[in-house]
Amino acid sequence: MFLPTRDYNHFRLLLQRGKRLENFTPHSDVEYDKCIVCIHHSWTAGFAVTKEGELINLFNHGFIKGLGAMAVCHAITMGAKKLDCFDGYLPTFYNKFGFIEVSRIKFDTNYAPDGWNYSELGAPDIVYMERS
Repeated sequence: MFLPTRDYNHFRLLLQRGKRLENFTPHSDVEYDKCIVCIHHSWTAGFAVTKEGELINLFNHGFIKGLGAMAVCHAITMGAKKLDCFDGYLPTFYNKFGFIEVSRIKFDTNYAPDGWNYSELGAPDIVYMERS
């Protein structure tokens, strides 16, 4: 069960337990105040949905089979209708929930996330997706 939270420091702490921190855009409390922020009761997954319907910072530490899919489904019920992600596994994953690619941009090293590991992660396009 995903429950709304206003404890953004706890949300950040749980998000930072993952292996791919470079994939997440940091957000301030002011930014999260404009979102619905949810954490799974197991404390192993969570997400936020902005007032504009953007799904941000979805994380799943993989301890419960299917939890990532449950997170996406719950986010959709909370109004998620668009997102962006790095090309690779995620666009195919999100497509299973009705998100389709609407545009993409090439990876720009000038805007690379802190700690980006080029030898391991390459330079994937950023894919923008929306749900019809």
